[in-house]
Amino acid sequence: MDRMVENYLVHLRVERGLAQNTLESYRRDLAKFVGFLQGRGVHAPKKVERKHILSFVEQLHNNGKAASTVSRNLASIRSFFGFLVQE
Repeated sequence: MDRMVENYLVHLRVERGLAQNTLESYRRDLAKFVGFLQGRGVHAPKKVERKHILSFVEQLHNNGKAASTVSRNLASIRSFFGFLVQE
């Protein structure tokens, strides 16, 4: 899944012209999510289920993350999966 994330980040940089700081935020958010998934034995986007995303959000809340941080993480995940569907 790491390769897919890198392809997505290239897309954001080249096609959408996002700033480096924004790209780094996406990279961090998606790296956390991918690490979370891999820790649960999920290694392919097609295997990701709603319960995985809900568990990830719960973990963010339990780690004391602000609502704005949780929202940004969800936006990153949503955008990434939107990209995968288009590709």
